[in-house]
Amino acid sequence: MTETGVRELVLIIDDEESVRDGCIQALERSGYEVIATADGAGGIALARDRRPALAFIDLKMPDMAGMEIIDVLLKDIPDIVPIVITGYASIVSAVESMKRGAYDYLPKPFTPDQLRAATKRGLEHRDLKIEARRLREEKEQIQKNFITFVSHEMRSPLVTIQQ
Repeated sequence: MTETGVRELVLIIDDEESVRDGCIQALERSGYEVIATADGAGGIALARDRRPALAFIDLKMPDMAGMEIIDVLLKDIPDIVPIVITGYASIVSAVESMKRGAYDYLPKPFTPDQLRAATKRGLEHRDLKIEARRLREEKEQIQKNFITFVSHEMRSPLVTIQQ
C-alpha cells in the first residue's frame, strides 16, 4: 500500500494460466491489487487504461514478445516498472531485457516469496525514480528563479547608472 492507503496496482502478462493465478494469489495476499492477462496486446491495453505501478511480463508468448511489450509500456507509461518472468532464462535474455529497461528478471519457477520480494524492490525503485524526477524538476525551477532574480537585480543598478 502507498502512504495514502491506496493499494499498488500490479499487472501480470503471462500466457500460462497457472502462473497468472499463482501470481494473483501471492500478491493479493500481500495487499496488492492485481490485474492479469494472457497476451501482450491485452496487457498493453490494460496498462494504458489502468496505469499499473509494476508489470510482470513473460518473455515468450504467442502473440507478442516480452521485449516488445517492455518497449511499448515504457514509452506509454514512463513510471511503470517492468519485471521479466520467463521459463527460458539465459544470460543473453537477462542482459537484453535490462538494456530494454526491465528492472528485474525472475526465472520460472519462482516462489511466492521471490515474487513478493521482486514486487517490493520494484515498487521501492519506482518511488525513488519518481522522487528523483521531482527533485530534478524542483532544481530546474530554482535555477530558473535564481537566474531571473539575478538578471533583475543586475538590471536595476544599470538602469540607475544610465539615467
